[in-house]
Amino acid sequence: YIAGVPQDHITKGEYEPGEEDRLREAAHILEKSHIYLEYMPDYDLASLENIIEKYNAPPYNVDHVFFDYIHTTTNLIAEFQQQSTSKMQIREDQVLANVGLKLKEMTRKYNISIDTATQVSANFQKSDARDETVIRGRRKLCL
Repeated sequence: YIAGVPQDHITKGEYEPGEEDRLREAAHILEKSHIYLEYMPDYDLASLENIIEKYNAPPYNVDHVFFDYIHTTTNLIAEFQQQSTSKMQIREDQVLANVGLKLKEMTRKYNISIDTATQVSANFQKSDARDETVIRGRRKLCL
Protein backbone atom coordinates (compact mmCIF):
# COMPACT_ATOMS: atom_id res chain seq x y z
CA TYR A 1 0.00 0.00 0.00
CA ILE A 2 2.75 2.46 0.93
CA ALA A 3 4.65 1.78 -2.29
CA GLY A 4 1.61 1.80 -4.53
CA VAL A 5 2.65 -1.52 -6.05
CA PRO A 6 -0.13 -4.01 -6.87
CA GLN A 7 -0.08 -7.01 -4.56
CA ASP A 8 0.01 -9.50 -7.41
CA HIS A 9 3.24 -7.91 -8.69
CA ILE A 10 4.78 -8.49 -5.25
CA THR A 11 3.55 -12.06 -4.84
CA LYS A 12 4.62 -13.03 -8.36
CA GLY A 13 7.89 -11.10 -8.16
CA GLU A 14 7.11 -9.50 -11.52
CA TYR A 15 7.70 -5.76 -11.29
CA GLU A 16 7.23 -2.90 -13.66
CA PRO A 17 10.04 -0.33 -13.94
CA GLY A 18 10.51 1.54 -10.66
CA GLU A 19 8.34 -0.74 -8.51
CA GLU A 20 11.20 -2.53 -6.76
CA ASP A 21 12.77 0.81 -5.84
CA ARG A 22 9.43 2.01 -4.47
CA LEU A 23 9.13 -1.19 -2.40
CA ARG A 24 12.58 -0.65 -0.91
CA GLU A 25 11.70 2.95 -0.06
CA ALA A 26 8.37 1.86 1.44
CA ALA A 27 10.17 -0.69 3.61
CA HIS A 28 12.53 2.05 4.81
CA ILE A 29 9.59 4.33 5.62
CA LEU A 30 7.82 1.53 7.47
CA GLU A 31 10.93 0.76 9.56
CA LYS A 32 11.12 4.40 10.69
CA SER A 33 7.37 4.79 11.26
CA HIS A 34 6.96 2.97 14.59
CA ILE A 35 4.22 0.86 13.04
CA TYR A 36 4.52 -2.78 14.00
CA LEU A 37 2.70 -5.56 12.18
CA GLU A 38 1.88 -8.99 13.56
CA TYR A 39 0.31 -11.81 11.59
CA MET A 40 -1.90 -13.99 13.80
CA PRO A 41 -4.13 -16.21 11.65
CA ASP A 42 -5.29 -18.56 14.45
CA TYR A 43 -5.17 -16.35 17.53
CA ASP A 44 -6.62 -16.93 20.96
CA LEU A 45 -6.99 -14.40 23.77
CA ALA A 46 -3.72 -15.35 25.46
CA SER A 47 -1.65 -14.94 22.28
CA LEU A 48 -3.40 -11.67 21.48
CA GLU A 49 -2.73 -10.31 24.95
CA ASN A 50 0.91 -11.43 24.81
CA ILE A 51 1.42 -9.44 21.61
CA ILE A 52 -0.29 -6.37 23.08
CA GLU A 53 1.76 -6.65 26.27
CA LYS A 54 4.99 -7.00 24.26
CA TYR A 55 4.38 -3.85 22.21
CA ASN A 56 2.98 -1.86 25.13
CA ALA A 57 6.31 -2.16 26.95
CA PRO A 58 9.67 -0.55 26.11
CA PRO A 59 11.23 -0.18 23.63
CA TYR A 60 7.99 0.00 21.61
CA ASN A 61 5.65 1.83 24.03
CA VAL A 62 2.64 1.34 21.77
CA ASP A 63 -0.51 2.97 23.06
CA HIS A 64 -2.76 2.43 20.06
CA VAL A 65 -3.63 -0.91 18.46
CA PHE A 66 -5.47 -1.54 15.22
CA PHE A 67 -6.79 -5.09 15.31
CA ASP A 68 -7.77 -5.88 11.72
CA TYR A 69 -11.07 -7.42 12.70
CA ILE A 70 -12.53 -9.80 15.22
CA HIS A 71 -13.22 -13.21 13.71
CA THR A 72 -13.54 -16.69 15.10
CA THR A 73 -10.61 -19.07 15.02
CA THR A 74 -10.37 -22.69 16.04
CA ASN A 75 -8.25 -21.65 19.03
CA LEU A 76 -10.83 -19.08 20.16
CA ILE A 77 -13.72 -21.50 19.88
CA ALA A 78 -11.78 -24.13 21.83
CA GLU A 79 -10.82 -21.57 24.48
CA PHE A 80 -14.41 -20.44 25.08
CA GLN A 81 -15.75 -23.99 24.90
CA GLN A 82 -13.32 -25.01 27.68
CA GLN A 83 -14.44 -22.05 29.80
CA SER A 84 -18.11 -22.90 29.36
CA THR A 85 -19.66 -24.42 32.48
CA SER A 86 -22.30 -26.15 30.41
CA LYS A 87 -21.44 -28.48 27.58
CA MET A 88 -23.68 -26.58 25.19
CA GLN A 89 -22.26 -25.46 21.88
CA ILE A 90 -21.15 -21.82 21.97
CA ARG A 91 -22.49 -19.67 19.14
CA GLU A 92 -20.16 -17.61 16.97
CA ASP A 93 -21.81 -14.34 18.01
CA GLN A 94 -21.15 -15.20 21.67
CA VAL A 95 -17.46 -15.81 20.98
CA LEU A 96 -17.13 -12.57 19.01
CA ALA A 97 -18.94 -10.51 21.64
CA ASN A 98 -16.73 -11.98 24.37
CA VAL A 99 -13.58 -11.15 22.38
CA GLY A 100 -14.83 -7.57 22.18
CA LEU A 101 -15.30 -7.50 25.96
CA LYS A 102 -11.81 -8.94 26.54
CA LEU A 103 -10.28 -6.33 24.22
CA LYS A 104 -12.08 -3.64 26.21
CA GLU A 105 -10.57 -5.07 29.41
CA MET A 106 -7.12 -4.93 27.79
CA THR A 107 -7.57 -1.23 26.98
CA ARG A 108 -7.97 -0.57 30.69
CA LYS A 109 -5.26 -2.96 31.81
CA TYR A 110 -2.60 -1.59 29.43
CA ASN A 111 -3.93 1.99 29.16
CA ILE A 112 -4.17 1.74 25.38
CA SER A 113 -6.70 2.34 22.65
CA ILE A 114 -7.81 -0.58 20.45
CA ASP A 115 -9.67 -0.08 17.17
CA THR A 116 -11.33 -3.09 15.59
CA ALA A 117 -14.47 -4.24 13.84
CA THR A 118 -16.30 -7.39 12.87
CA GLN A 119 -18.84 -8.36 10.24
CA VAL A 120 -22.56 -8.79 10.42
CA SER A 121 -24.75 -11.42 8.84
CA ALA A 122 -25.98 -10.93 5.29
CA ASN A 123 -29.59 -10.43 6.40
CA PHE A 124 -29.00 -7.95 9.24
CA GLN A 125 -30.94 -5.23 7.42
CA LYS A 126 -34.04 -7.42 7.27
CA SER A 127 -34.11 -7.88 11.02
CA ASP A 128 -36.27 -5.57 13.13
CA ALA A 129 -34.54 -6.65 16.33
CA ARG A 130 -30.84 -6.14 15.69
CA ASP A 131 -29.01 -7.72 18.57
CA GLU A 132 -25.74 -9.62 19.02
CA THR A 133 -26.99 -12.50 16.86
CA VAL A 134 -26.29 -10.44 13.71
CA ILE A 135 -22.56 -10.49 14.48
CA ARG A 136 -20.57 -12.83 12.26
CA GLY A 137 -16.94 -13.57 11.62
CA ARG A 138 -15.45 -13.87 8.20
CA ARG A 139 -17.67 -15.27 5.51
CA LYS A 140 -16.66 -18.32 3.55
CA LEU A 141 -16.69 -17.92 -0.19
CA CYS A 142 -17.43 -20.85 -2.46
CA LEU A 143 -15.64 -20.63 -5.78
